[in-house]
Amino acid sequence: PSRLTTPASCGLRLRKSNPLAAEGSSLGLTAPRATCARTAWTRQEGQRRPQLAHTRGSPLHIRCLAGVVATGARGHRRARPPPRDLAPVLFRASVPGPQSPAPTLLAIIRKALSEEKRVSTKTSAADLVTETDHLVEGLIISELQERFPSHRFIAEESAAAGAKCVLTPSPTWIVDPIDGTCNFVHRFPTVAVSIGFAVDQELEFGVIYHCTEERLYTGRRGRGAFCNGQRLQVSGETDISKALVLTEIGPRRDPATLKLFLSNMERLLHAKAHGVRVIGSSTLALCHLASGAADAYYQFGLHCWDLAAATVIIREAGGIVMDTSGGPLDLMSCRVVAAGTREMAMLIAQALQTINYGRDDEK
Repeated sequence: PSRLTTPASCGLRLRKSNPLAAEGSSLGLTAPRATCARTAWTRQEGQRRPQLAHTRGSPLHIRCLAGVVATGARGHRRARPPPRDLAPVLFRASVPGPQSPAPTLLAIIRKALSEEKRVSTKTSAADLVTETDHLVEGLIISELQERFPSHRFIAEESAAAGAKCVLTPSPTWIVDPIDGTCNFVHRFPTVAVSIGFAVDQELEFGVIYHCTEERLYTGRRGRGAFCNGQRLQVSGETDISKALVLTEIGPRRDPATLKLFLSNMERLLHAKAHGVRVIGSSTLALCHLASGAADAYYQFGLHCWDLAAATVIIREAGGIVMDTSGGPLDLMSCRVVAAGTREMAMLIAQALQTINYGRDDEK
C-alpha cells in the first residue's frame, strides 16, 4: 500500500519502502489500496499506534501533508520550519476536538457550502466573492504569517482589495482560499483550496484540497505529484482527435470576449477533440489533467493563485505547462496551456485565438 508523510512531531519513524521517503518527514499512517477517495487510516501491523479515522470535518490528509508543504523550499533554510511546526502551518486545527483552537477550514467550507451566502461581485457580475472566501483566506494567511513573518503573500481576495501581485525573489505563498466560488455559491460541489509556494521566483511546491471529495493533490519540485499519497501520472496522448480538453470561461462576459471564447472552443471541436469540458474550478481541472483523466487544459483570464500550485503538480506528474503562445509559462500573464505531452500542448496553443486579460502584476 502507498503511504503518506506525517509530521515528525508525531514521533513515528520513516520506513524505507515509502514512496515519499525523499520528502524527509516521518511516516506513520498507511493508506489502503484504493484510489484518491475518502480514506480510513489505520495503524501499521505490529506497531502500537492509535487508530485515526478520517471523518467528516477532519482533513487528515492536509495535516499529513503539512510536512511536505512546510519543507518545500529546497535550498532555502529560512523557509523551512522545525518539525514541531509542520502540522499547523496551513490549518489552525486539522482534527477538531476539545483541544482544537478553532474549527478546521474544511469544516468552515463544508458548513458554508450548505447554507445561504452573502454574495458580492468584483470585476463583473460573474466574478463572485463570499464572506467565506475572506474568512478562509484570513485564517490561512494569519497562520502562515505567525510561523513565517518574513514571507510574502499573494492571495485572491487581498488582490481584489488592492494589494499588489508582485512575485519577488522572497519566499512567497500564493493562495486561492476558495477556487470555484461560483460553484460554492450554487452548492455545486467542485470547490478547492489552493496554496502554492515560490522562492527566487520559482515555484517549489503546491497543495490543492478538493473540499467535498477529500482529495489532497500535492506536488513538490523534483519529488513527484500525488493524490492522497498515490503518485499521479499525466496522459501520454498526442492526438487531439482523441483528447478530452478542459477549460474555464473566465470572469468577463462582454460580447467580444464571449465571441473569442466560443470561437476557441469551436476550433477544438472542429479538430475533432473528443470533448471540451468546463467544471467551474481551474485548479481542480488542472488536477484532473495531472491525474490523466483529461489530456489538455487552456484558459485566458485565470490568475496566478489559480495556477501556482497546479503548475507544480502537473509538472511533477510529467506534464507541460506553458504560455498560450507556445513559449515558457509566465505566471502573471493570465493565460495558460497545459497538457500531458508537449505535442498536445502545441496543438492546443496553435488552435487558440488570444483573449487579452492583461497581467496580474499590472493591475
